[in-house]
Amino acid sequence: MADRVVATTNTVETFRTTFNSLATDVGDITNLNVTGATDLVEAVNTAAQASATFVIGDDSSTEATISTNHTLKFSGGSGITATVSQVDDSVTFAIALGSIAAAGSDTDKFLVSDSGVIKTRTGVQVRSDIGALNSVTYNNRKSTGDGSDTTFTVTSGQTTASVIVTLNGVTQQPTDDYAISGTTLTFTTAPENAVIINIRELITS
Repeated sequence: MADRVVATTNTVETFRTTFNSLATDVGDITNLNVTGATDLVEAVNTAAQASATFVIGDDSSTEATISTNHTLKFSGGSGITATVSQVDDSVTFAIALGSIAAAGSDTDKFLVSDSGVIKTRTGVQVRSDIGALNSVTYNNRKSTGDGSDTTFTVTSGQTTASVIVTLNGVTQQPTDDYAISGTTLTFTTAPENAVIINIRELITS
């Protein structure tokens, strides 16, 4: 917007056109969109004051007013860093977990993540969460091969995958060498005569 100047030697017409041009430069006062302002000076002052300060607060109702030429500073702490970007005027907070030391006694607490929130769970709760077993025992059945018999009795509830079978100490392959149906374990090939058969059943609760 150029300066509008009327010399004392100019005509009234020049003064009129210059004054009208000044009104065009300033704009229509009815288009002011600043609440409470009725002229240009009030509008400028109100807008300047409105943008000069803002208030920040926390959950404890503590407040601070940030004024012109003041700097709002973000400070990190133990394991927390604050990074301000001059590219997009943003601030990023990062939280780093330090080393986790062993407890001095059996506190029965485990750290778990629940939708991004770190919480504690007791040992009983963790076992329930993952479906852990209460106990594991074995029941050993020992037989001797005769070269013809392929079927041997096992405890009800056992499966091909829940037993360990050895012939003279050599572990047999589930499904390939034997399979279980009901209470019967059936070998693919009959164990040879005098071969020691051990069937170790896994019992869980």
